[in-house]
Amino acid sequence: MKLYKVSSNYHRGIKDFESIKDNGNGTFDSLFKNGSFERIRTKSFLPDYKNGSAFFKTYEEAKEYITLKIKESIKHHEHIIKKGNDTLNAL
Repeated sequence: MKLYKVSSNYHRGIKDFESIKDNGNGTFDSLFKNGSFERIRTKSFLPDYKNGSAFFKTYEEAKEYITLKIKESIKHHEHIIKKGNDTLNAL
């Protein structure tokens, strides 16, 4: 099954990701390879913690998520710029 991955560093964009199966409860199974060691991992679609990767079933969902994250980042940085300009004007 093909999924779309948005890593915690969302500036990397959207990547294709292969999973074995969808478990139907918001999780999926994927094959994890580390050298000669292989095992099946169960992961959830949305990250369990803030800096984890998010997985989506469609490209449009992934695009919507990354757009939201970028808009939040822009709003945060606009606040920092405004605060810096206020400090400069106070000098």
